[in-house]
Amino acid sequence: MSEPAIKVQNLTKIYGAGETTVHALRSVDLEVAAGELLLLLGASGSGKTTLISIIGGILSATSGSCLIRGTETVGLPQSKLPKVRRDNIGFIFQAVCIIIKFCFSSASRRLGVSKFSAKICPSSISTIRSA
Repeated sequence: MSEPAIKVQNLTKIYGAGETTVHALRSVDLEVAAGELLLLLGASGSGKTTLISIIGGILSATSGSCLIRGTETVGLPQSKLPKVRRDNIGFIFQAVCIIIKFCFSSASRRLGVSKFSAKICPSSISTIRSA
């Protein structure tokens, strides 16, 4: 069997200290094979974004291990993370749609357009049609 593309062991993320401590992740274990499609479902605040952000090298874990194609990213110097991301990780941010819709909405109000529809095309080109 080949090495997993992603292997997370005992991953923990803690924010704050003392009375304000928040345990965003507690001892998470996960393996994802190359080519495997994974869907993370959970309630708001359950740690989905924190987990993905640590796997993607955007956030640092408090403790544990995160291997991306055999490279340990927990404790890896910040200067080394961009190469790991560039070579192994792709991000599609859900906030892009929110930002684009907000921009369209603001622009349409300034132009006096009362109704509009926005479509994000596969080529990442956006279009606006007045209604």
